Amino acid sequence: MTRSRSTGGGARQGTPLRRAAVAALCLIGLLAGSPALAGCAVRLETPAPTTPAPGAAETARQDAVADALAIADLATAAAADPGSAALAERPELAEVLL
Repeated sequence: MTRSRSTGGGARQGTPLRRAAVAALCLIGLLAGSPALAGCAVRLETPAPTTPAPGAAETARQDAVADALAIADLATAAAADPGSAALAERPELAEVLL
């Protein structure tokens, strides 16, 4: 005597569509829950990062930019008035322009 497959038996049976839906829901649940379990890459035991301090090269660059801007201002003023008092305001930069 052979056994026939019936829906009333003890074995779990489902349609392929239902199995696919259950598998999709499990996958979505795993993907949604993984970041929460991983801690979203937040490390609570480490201190907050400090603000970087400018090094010697950055300080020199900032000084060079400030000097270049001052020279540009003096050049603009000198171009507008050749006998300008702009050179008298910053005598340390006057030798660069002359």
